[in-house]
This record gives sequence, structure tokens and C-alpha cells, in this order.
Amino acid sequence: MFSPSNFKSGSILFIKNYQFNNGSSSDKILIILCTNRDQTAIIYSLTTSKEKLPGKLINHGCLESNDVDISAYIFKSGNVVGTKLNKLRDDFSFDKNTILFLQESIVEIPISNFDKYISSKQLFLLGRLYSSELKSLIKCINDSSFVKRGIKSKILSFLSYEDLVY
Repeated sequence: MFSPSNFKSGSILFIKNYQFNNGSSSDKILIILCTNRDQTAIIYSLTTSKEKLPGKLINHGCLESNDVDISAYIFKSGNVVGTKLNKLRDDFSFDKNTILFLQESIVEIPISNFDKYISSKQLFLLGRLYSSELKSLIKCINDSSFVKRGIKSKILSFLSYEDLVY
């Protein structure tokens, strides 16, 4: 059973029928970047496995290219980036190359916006990023010229030491 306490930095969530602002929906994976101090809002990023990048740019980690106006973090398929939160703490990796396009996918919303997914059992915790992977992702966001300063400062102010030592 999913609990709001699962909204921790580095959590990898699956949402069945995620509703976009334009009214369309699809199954999505998102990564929680941080939660504010009173646990009422989160900043997260949606992922995509639709490769909109030239093959030569698909390397694990941070990608910033002013030549093609792209800022992204790439999880190469099969690279272990965290743990599943099962009893065995199995390794977690993405089945497909998975990309966070930083200039368009970082969102801050109230946690209550996820209530409908929790109550209808459409929200699942897949795993949690290793602290080293989360640190690399946060550094990529912080270094990106495409991410708004307000989002960067909120992420850094919301994160605590405990978020980065998992």
C-alpha cells in the first residue's frame, strides 16, 4: 500500500494513467527530487523513454548542450541506479534508456494532488535512487542553464542531509 511518507527525495514512482495538464493521460514514471519541510509539496520530474536525442548523446548522467538546446539527465538501461524497496533490496535499473528533460519536466505541486492516484491504487513505489545518483541528478539540475533559479533554490533549500545519505 502506498503511503504519503513514500514521497522522499530520490523515490522512483510509477503512476498509472497520469493526467497531463492538456487532459491526456499515460502511464508515467517520476522521480521525487525533494519534499518541503512540512510535507505538503514536492518537486518532481517526469521521465520519458522516448529517445528524442541523437544516439551519440545517450550516455548515463548529465547532458547539457547549448548547440541543440538540451538539458537532460539520462539513465542508461541496465545501469543500477538504486534499490527496489522489497525485502531483498534488489538492485533497481530502468528497462529502457530513461531521460529527464530538465527544461520541461520539473514540477512543483502539492502532495494532495496525488491523493486520487493513491486512493485508486494507481501510484506505486518502484525504488529509490542511491544517494550518489541523486546527488549527480541534483548537481545536473543545479548546473543547468535551462532550469529556473527559483526551482533550483527550492530544491537546495528543501533537501536535507538525510535525503542524500540513503
